Amino acid sequence: MAEKTKRVALVTGSTSGIGLGIAHRLASAGCDIIVHGFAPQNIIDDALAELRSQHNDCKISFAGANFLKEDEIDAMCMEVLKLYPEGIDILINNAGFNEVCLLEDCSMELWHRMIAVHLTSAFMLTKWALPLMKKKVQLLLAEFRLDQWFAGSNPTKKPVSVEQVAALVGFLCSEEAASITGSAHSIDGGYTAR
Repeated sequence: MAEKTKRVALVTGSTSGIGLGIAHRLASAGCDIIVHGFAPQNIIDDALAELRSQHNDCKISFAGANFLKEDEIDAMCMEVLKLYPEGIDILINNAGFNEVCLLEDCSMELWHRMIAVHLTSAFMLTKWALPLMKKKVQLLLAEFRLDQWFAGSNPTKKPVSVEQVAALVGFLCSEEAASITGSAHSIDGGYTAR
């Protein structure tokens, strides 16, 4: 992922596990990273130290919030804007938790926690970030303004390049994608998702 300008990525739930792995991958590609997590301070400190030591050319920041509390999500958004007044370029809604139970044993309290963390937080962050992302994209002009044919058929208004298809195929054929099997991947500029 070669970039002309450094992009800013907010990765929720990135103090450990998949989120931390995504943060490392994006930092390796040259992104500044905003780590998010609701974890004990030593886990947060360890994650930040790990990222900073391996990606010293990137700015690594932290913005915490308990995603069960909507006011904390709002406060986190304001904190991110203090760090990056123009907003972020990449939002990874990764935060979540796993608590397995039979449906008949699932409490309403657990249900509400699952909805808050997995859905409501993602909705709120996307709603907040999207207008800022659109504004940043518009500032890039010609790179994102192509002919009307794409405007009518493709939400990104960009053709899919050979290199993009090849990059996905290369990833899916790599050891890093060893656990991805039996799934379909659309590379259509958002056409099927619109």
